[in-house]
Amino acid sequence: MRMEILYSRGEKHGEEDKKEILEMLRSIEEHGLGEKKFLGGDTIGLADLAFFVVVHWLGVIEDVTGVKLLEAHKFPRLVAWIHDFKEVGVIKEKPA
Repeated sequence: MRMEILYSRGEKHGEEDKKEILEMLRSIEEHGLGEKKFLGGDTIGLADLAFFVVVHWLGVIEDVTGVKLLEAHKFPRLVAWIHDFKEVGVIKEKPA
């Protein structure tokens, strides 16, 4: 994902980049999750772990740029996936 260019290439390119990122998120929302709880089904898998890294940095980019991309009303499955991912025992568990 080319999120860093949302604010580094100017307003015109930023809008194009935002549109591209939203399209990628829409594709994951529709095709990656569907009716499944996680990307691979009902249990967390490697794809979920890898995608969470992207989601984490997406949040950082949103904070830095002030551009909100992952809105609950546009991506309800992705927002639910984030919540479910964070609630998985091994993810939620804090190291001693």
